[in-house]
Amino acid sequence: MDLNKIRNYLFKRREISMAFLFGSEANHSVGSESDLDIAVYFKPSQGRIEWESQTRYPTEDRIWLDLERLAGKEVDLLVLNRAPATIVDTVLREGKPLFIRDRKTYLDLLIHVSKEAEDYRDFIEDFYQIKYA
Repeated sequence: MDLNKIRNYLFKRREISMAFLFGSEANHSVGSESDLDIAVYFKPSQGRIEWESQTRYPTEDRIWLDLERLAGKEVDLLVLNRAPATIVDTVLREGKPLFIRDRKTYLDLLIHVSKEAEDYRDFIEDFYQIKYA
């Protein structure tokens, strides 16, 4: 599999603001049955940061199929615009950037989802303290 071909393909898609490799391929723990985990952030139509949105992007199915063809294996395509804040936070912090077209958008998204993810993690901790203390 040629990651440069995948990176170049995604970079040419102007509707994508950033793309990341995450999961086993990014952690160098690939097994024979491993798929390829790729996260993309579509440029928001309203021009502001968007996550946990229900928007379905017209080109995402085509992109997914093209990525599987380029990778030669199964691809799990995560649309960051729709993902929960905790997952987006993890991908942005621990994933391997394939490209970031606009650093400001990346940083704005990171700031927003980090706060949401932290609030959620604090809530879960408090919940377990109350329930199991």
